[in-house]
Amino acid sequence: MKKSLTIKRITALILSVLLVLTTAATFAGCSGSDEYFNYRYRGSGDSKLAVITGLTERGRQQKVLVIPKYYNGRKVQVGEGAGTNMAFWRMTQPLRSDNLEKVFFSSSKIEVSSQVKIWDCANLTKIIMIDDEGSTSSWSKSGAANATIYIPEFIYEFRKNQEGSTVYPPANIEYVLNYEEGVFWIDDVDYGDKIEFVPQKPVRESYDFAGWYKETECINKWIFEVDRLPNELFNEGGEVIYQKTKLYAKWQKK
Repeated sequence: MKKSLTIKRITALILSVLLVLTTAATFAGCSGSDEYFNYRYRGSGDSKLAVITGLTERGRQQKVLVIPKYYNGRKVQVGEGAGTNMAFWRMTQPLRSDNLEKVFFSSSKIEVSSQVKIWDCANLTKIIMIDDEGSTSSWSKSGAANATIYIPEFIYEFRKNQEGSTVYPPANIEYVLNYEEGVFWIDDVDYGDKIEFVPQKPVRESYDFAGWYKETECINKWIFEVDRLPNELFNEGGEVIYQKTKLYAKWQKK
């Protein structure tokens, strides 16, 4: 009888080990990486997600990172949360770096888990939301206490007088396509400094992109290695005056 029970226990233990190994292999197979991020796949159909679970070695060396909207046709989410029964994934801090100083969220459609601490970035100072602040009010900024969230100026102007709204400061650099309404990219740089991060080139059908300029007529080109934002100005109360630098895309017909 005792021998029979022992065999059953050993069999159960073996099956448990095999289940764990199979689960691990499944998760390892449903993942991917690009230059800067590691991803784990979740969901199917219209609910397919690529969840950022960590930074690659090169990603951890960067001072600036851009969170993509999609990876391999899947919507990107930062950090696990509700909907997963894998406690390990919920405990991870996907954005962990001693070098990271600025993060761009390329779209407000990027989901950010409110269930986990996603940051471990002591030197992170700026989080740039390209088109909206999205659901940032539900984020935990634990691990990135020194970071400020910046949003487009037109969203700031729209929401600053709305009762109950969480309003973040407007970014002081704006890139526009110069042929249609809307903002292509935003950034925030200390007044008097150069713009170090140059966004990816915009694309327009039947045209070639020819650089960023200081006025809509595209007369004076912005030279990133030379040009600087205006120096800091203060009002009578000693507060910094907001000054927006606006850059315009130049296009050449193919």
